[in-house]
Amino acid sequence: MSCLLHGPFYYKYDGFMKATPQKRELPFLRQKERERRSDNMAEGNKIATSLILVFMLSLLIFASIAESRILGVGTKAKSTPECDTVVGVESGDTCFDIAQKFQLTTDFFNSINPNIDCNELFVGQWVCVDGTA
Repeated sequence: MSCLLHGPFYYKYDGFMKATPQKRELPFLRQKERERRSDNMAEGNKIATSLILVFMLSLLIFASIAESRILGVGTKAKSTPECDTVVGVESGDTCFDIAQKFQLTTDFFNSINPNIDCNELFVGQWVCVDGTA
């Protein structure tokens, strides 16, 4: 079997005198190509690893938010106050005065009157003085 070099190709002659063009690769070019491919693969692996990490963190955050809503962790159960007795505000009344008049703590008064702004009371406004919070 003989070979004939011609430019970047060489022709390999098999037993039937058929010339098959073969690309000639020099050893140092093959090494550089392997290094380039290896660098490209390493860069691709870094990107893939980063994307997987971002995806996993997103999934973890989503699952923890969903589970906390299901379990009620971090959320306060909202109870609706029920009022049994109401009185109308008179001239000069304040929330503190009304609470003392009916022997209520200010915290309890505020809990059974969640929508009242004590700085904006007006005469005739109904306030709850007995009930459950």
